[in-house]
Amino acid sequence: MWGALATDSGFVALYCSRSCCFPERWPRSLSRGITWSLYAGYAAISILGAGTTPVSYSTATARWFTQRRGLALGVTLAGTGLAAFFAPRILTAVIAEHGLRAGWLAMAGLSLIPLPLAAWFLRDPPEAPRVAAMPAPVAGFALREALRSYRFWVIAGAFFVVSLGISGLILNMLAMLQDTGIPAARAARIASYIGVGVVAARLSIGYVVDRLFAPAVGACVLLLTATGCWLLAVAGPAVAVWAALLIGFAMGAEVDLIAYLVSRYFGLRHFGVINGCGYAAYNAGAAFSPLLIGALVSLTGTYALALEITAGLCTLAAVLLLTLGAYPGEFLR
Repeated sequence: MWGALATDSGFVALYCSRSCCFPERWPRSLSRGITWSLYAGYAAISILGAGTTPVSYSTATARWFTQRRGLALGVTLAGTGLAAFFAPRILTAVIAEHGLRAGWLAMAGLSLIPLPLAAWFLRDPPEAPRVAAMPAPVAGFALREALRSYRFWVIAGAFFVVSLGISGLILNMLAMLQDTGIPAARAARIASYIGVGVVAARLSIGYVVDRLFAPAVGACVLLLTATGCWLLAVAGPAVAVWAALLIGFAMGAEVDLIAYLVSRYFGLRHFGVINGCGYAAYNAGAAFSPLLIGALVSLTGTYALALEITAGLCTLAAVLLLTLGAYPGEFLR
């Protein structure tokens, strides 16, 4: 698994450094302002970086931990929150000093940092005890069985709906804050609190879902996020920091809860592919979210309606999670 992480990160870093990252004063760049090159770059990041998504490391984590799986997933996934906290500050400074292409080069360099950690520490757990020279079976649904279960579609639908609103807001956070008159540097600092929310969510929610019913925990988090979006629409800059924290909290809850819910409702037999399908639904929402938010802003001239609709989407997702019902007993061990 670490080999896939290393390869994907390396290719992404190579592409970024060659096609769109050289500072303007450097004599060579493959991009040369051509639109198709920009689209190709984003496609390469998405395709070649697929092995670095939470699906990879949440699968490894779920196999290692049972009793404290929620906390383990939260700690593992908290790294993305740290990145969300530090990256806006680092990249804003780099871009201000050296330009946008240097910012891409900095991101390419940062993507190489996890490679030695993955190579040295990421391992599969020891094999299960063997009986009659055969490995002990792992309980769980096959993918086809999971796709026939209403619970899979509830999980996928709930996190598609959340991502449809939240992802676009995160991408537009800096513009949204600057439109209210907040200077760019301060807006970047406020936006970085999304990362604080992500870390706080993954650690705290991971701890709580080991002790309380995870769908109810997720519903509470999403209702808090809906409240934050509504307050930002009404009060604007006065609650910007709290809104960033709550939006980050929702983002931190999403991927963590997808992995945890899949492991508890469908087991570990085909956890990787079922979790991947759930994460694909989340990413589908993220793909359409910027289009939705952009259309709403173009229609109204402000972000207020987009925030209110996102609040409604989070509320809908909370209701969906509460329909999942009890965990199957055989997957609690």
